[in-house]
Amino acid sequence: HSIEELLQCYDYLAPVLDYSGPIIKSGKGCYVYDMDGNKYLDLNCGQFCAIFGHSDAKAAEEIYKAAKNLMHLNTNTISDGVLEAAKKIHEICPEMNGRSIILSTGSEANECALRYAKNMSGNKPGIISFDCGYHGLTHGTEGYSISRKWVKPQVKDSFAVTAPPIFEGHSKEDVSPYVKEFEEVVEKNRDTIAAALFEPIVSSGGMYLPPKEYWREIRRICDENGIYLIFDECQTGFARTGSWFYYQQIDCVPDMLVCAKSIGLGLPVSMVIFNGNTIPKEKFTMHHFSSHQNEPFAAALISYAIDEIRINNVLEKIQKDGDYFLRKLKSLSDKYENFIRSPHGVGLMCGFYLNIDGMNRWQAEDQSERFCREAL
Repeated sequence: HSIEELLQCYDYLAPVLDYSGPIIKSGKGCYVYDMDGNKYLDLNCGQFCAIFGHSDAKAAEEIYKAAKNLMHLNTNTISDGVLEAAKKIHEICPEMNGRSIILSTGSEANECALRYAKNMSGNKPGIISFDCGYHGLTHGTEGYSISRKWVKPQVKDSFAVTAPPIFEGHSKEDVSPYVKEFEEVVEKNRDTIAAALFEPIVSSGGMYLPPKEYWREIRRICDENGIYLIFDECQTGFARTGSWFYYQQIDCVPDMLVCAKSIGLGLPVSMVIFNGNTIPKEKFTMHHFSSHQNEPFAAALISYAIDEIRINNVLEKIQKDGDYFLRKLKSLSDKYENFIRSPHGVGLMCGFYLNIDGMNRWQAEDQSERFCREAL
């Protein structure tokens, strides 16, 4: 089809988003190519998912092998590949003594963790989370996210606390007001709150990196009040920050760990890892039963990804490349300090702020859109 013919097909898409930029025809490695053959560096690796690059030949081979052998099973039937993947997942998070379930999307995995937390807490309905966090777009997960006020009907017993707007090394004193706020909300609602749901690095809400001191206090308060701590590592997990999971860098082990995006190498794969040290080992009092649960093809991708990351020392490479990338961003920031500032991050999860001082919301949005256009 010509570009003109394809542009007419926009009329057939649901108008849920303003699609921007060129129409992409193919991708290879770090690059994508449009209909005219123009080449673009994809700094997002898709939507933070294609961590081995686009059209990875070995990943494609794994998908092909799974398709030829076994893609899908009845939900209460298990495959050898799922058992092998579960063992590998257990090995990369030894602090969790983990037991996992493989699902499809991050939203679904967060919902799974939340429903079990509520059930195991004696059916407490409350969830506490950051005011600027992002956990998905299901009715439930959005009800605990930055856009919670737009959810209709409002999700009851959703408690929001301020995320520490911190992006570099800070002392415990810097986070004490935020710890106090969390503690006060918990004390007031301890009979209602089942779980605390947090991104350990607040991504879409501002790229904040609360320090270890903050997370130690959150862990303590949760323990003292019988609250399950859930880490949403859909963006931070599975190598992006230079460790298997970011909780391993902040010395704060959650009760449940949610991971998605990168573990599917571009396909919809997610998982929940239950902490075997704090979650009952006997059969749960509630079933989880979805059509695409513990799928053989998803397990094959997870096993392949873990093996590749180990064999090719990817964790060490991400640490080195992340240091390099941040150094270069800082030198750009020094040179163009009126335009960009405060490069920060961990591993290859990094970014910077545009200087929008004195601008209203609409001017700031225009500035960000202009930046993206010119970068493209």
